[in-house]
Formats: sequence, C-alpha cells, structure tokens
Amino acid sequence: MDMGGDNWLTLAEVIKKSNLSDMEGRRLVKKFGAYLAPRKFGHVVKYPPAAVEAITLIGELYRQGLTTEEIISIMGHKNRYPAEKLHGELQKEVGALLKMQNQACQLMRSTFEMVQNLMADVAVLTAKLAAAETEIQSLKEENQAYRVGAEAGKLEKLS
Repeated sequence: MDMGGDNWLTLAEVIKKSNLSDMEGRRLVKKFGAYLAPRKFGHVVKYPPAAVEAITLIGELYRQGLTTEEIISIMGHKNRYPAEKLHGELQKEVGALLKMQNQACQLMRSTFEMVQNLMADVAVLTAKLAAAETEIQSLKEENQAYRVGAEAGKLEKLS
C-alpha cells in the first residue's frame, strides 16, 4: 500500500504540470522547495497537487521581474494558504485510508464467516463419509460371511 502517495506528484510531474522547462522547474524547486511541502514516500520525494500552483506562481513572479527576496517575501505571506490546502488534502487522504481500512475489515469479517460456514460443512461431510465407510465395511463383512455360508452350503449339498 502506498499510504496515500497516489495523489501526490513527483518532481517531474510538478514541473510538467506547471509548464516550466525542466531546468527552470528544478532551479525553482531548489530555491523554494520549503514552500512546496514535499514529503517522502519510501525513497521517493513527492509534492502535493497544490505545489503545481505554487511553482507556477513563482515562475510567473520571476517573469514579472521580481527578485528572489521579493518572491520569498510574497511566499511568506501566502504560505498560510498552501499549508491550509495541504492540511485539507491530508485530511481527505486520511479519511480515504480509514474508509478503505473499514472496508477491508468488513471483507475480512465476511471471509471469516464464510470460512466458519465451510468448516461446519466439512465437519458434516466428514461425519457422513465416516458413516459411509463404516457401512461399506459392514457390508463387506456381511458379504464375506454370506460367501463363507454359501460355500459351506455348497459343500453340504455335495456330500
């Protein structure tokens, strides 16, 4: 299980969705990565979908002629919005995970009930098989006794 990383984006995906060149996107992420709220999923660093909007805004601010310091100042004022949005996305992901966990528990419960029912059926069938084997053995013994009796009767008639 990915633990919620499905909606998050790799650096390449963020850059592609922001319509920046690879070099420009990587440069901006290196300078402003802290504002993009990256998170590790195993060995892979991913970014929330809101990072696309943030990196696009940073690129646009550079195109308008703002300096890195001015952009950092602006991002400092806007930093609350992406964090709130990120918090909401995380809440949705946790909610989805809890819902999936609940569904998995229900499926497990249903599977255990099915297994219990199958075990009861197997117990009944095992008892019927044992009874059938006992009856077969009894019939074999009766057949053997009948044959011995029939052989003895033939011998009496011959003598």
